[in-house]
Amino acid sequence: MNHERSGLRTKSREAEKQQCLLVVALIRLFEKQLRVAFDTGSLVGDFHVGGISHATSETVGLVGVVTMDGSGSLNGTIDVATSEGSTVNQTVNGRYTVESNGRGTLTLPSLGVNLVFYVVSTQSMVAIGVDAGVTQGPVLEFRQ
Repeated sequence: MNHERSGLRTKSREAEKQQCLLVVALIRLFEKQLRVAFDTGSLVGDFHVGGISHATSETVGLVGVVTMDGSGSLNGTIDVATSEGSTVNQTVNGRYTVESNGRGTLTLPSLGVNLVFYVVSTQSMVAIGVDAGVTQGPVLEFRQ
């Protein structure tokens, strides 16, 4: 009986650690947005992109580097890992627009993905997928 309780405590502590890591990640991810007007030209240069989702039965992780040209074009390379396997060095290209409040859209036809994002600063943005049928995709962070 004592051994069973010990096992429950270990599982409970592991769950608490996972929750703490999630809270720390969310605190880091969501920063105060600069109080300036943004536009498509606000996003220029190389951005590291990453995200992970445990929200569904399948864990999805994504990392890579993309270049945004300030005129609405994006290209780069990403690696995607799922419980089914990994895809590495996948070419990504697409188009993006940014409204003055920092809300933008990103279409990636090479992946068949559409995202909505918010610019935090000219060096950072946070995005989420908005495709029909995708209910719990990863939150992606783009950062210079």
